Amino acid sequence: MKIRERVLRALDLLLDARALAAWAAWPHFSLTSYRMVSALAAERIAPGTIIDVGANVGQFTVAAARIFGPQVRIHAFEPHPQCVARLRHNLAKLRNVTIYPLAVADRDGDATLHLNANHRASSLLPLAEAHRQSFPSAVEVGTVFARATTLDAVFGDLPLAPPVLLKLDVQGAEAMTLRGGVATLARVQWVVMEASFRSMYQGEAPLLDLIRAMEAMGFHFVRPVGWLCDPRTSAMLQIDALFARDEAYISPAVADSAPTASVRVS
Repeated sequence: MKIRERVLRALDLLLDARALAAWAAWPHFSLTSYRMVSALAAERIAPGTIIDVGANVGQFTVAAARIFGPQVRIHAFEPHPQCVARLRHNLAKLRNVTIYPLAVADRDGDATLHLNANHRASSLLPLAEAHRQSFPSAVEVGTVFARATTLDAVFGDLPLAPPVLLKLDVQGAEAMTLRGGVATLARVQWVVMEASFRSMYQGEAPLLDLIRAMEAMGFHFVRPVGWLCDPRTSAMLQIDALFARDEAYISPAVADSAPTASVRVS
C-alpha cells in the first residue's frame, strides 16, 4: 500500500470514533471489513450463521463476530498455509468460530493454490493481465497443493441457524464455489461476493455473469458494500456485491417434487 493511501486510511480511522475504538480493542482490525460489516448491519442484516469463504487472516470474521455479536456461528475457510496460521492466532479468543484450512471450489480433492507476493491475491486461478497491469507488485511466487472441498460437502448434513449469510472472497473462483454449493445456497438468505468488472484472474466470471447466476438461484443484487479501484487511474475494478434471496423463490434443491437444482456459470 502506498504511503499516501496509508495516510488517508489513518485519517479516516481518526475521524471515526467507533472505528478507532474497534482498532484498539479487536484482535485484528481491518478498516475495509469494519466498513463492510457496518454497511450490512445498516441493511438490518442480523445473521444466525455466517460462512466466510476466503477468510484470509480473519479480517471479515473478526468484524462480523464483533459487530453481529457472539451469538452468531461463523465458519471460516482459508487454504493459504501461512494465512491459516495467522487466522488461528487472530481468532483464538472467538469461541463462536470454526476454522477450516480448506479451499472451497466445485469438487472435492487436491487443488493448486497460486501463491502471491500479496497473500490476499493468492487464488486457485492464475493472474490475468489486467491484474498485473493494475497491481504490478502482486506477482505469483509459487504454487502449493491445497485440499479442496465444496459447500455442499461440508454443510449437507450440518444444521445452520437461520438466517444465513455467505461471504465469498476467493479471488476469481467465485463461480467455482457457487457450482459446488447449490444446495447450501438454498439455505442462505444473503450473499456478499467479490466480483470484477473485467477478469482479474484467468477464467474468472465477471460481475454480470455472476449476477445472472445468482438470479437463477433466486437472489437479487441489492448494492455494493465495498469496492476496489485501480491505484493508477481510480477506475473501479471490483465490488463486494450484496445479494438477497427473493422471498417468493422456491429452490429446486429443496422443492419436494423438483429435481436437483443446477446453475451454469461460465
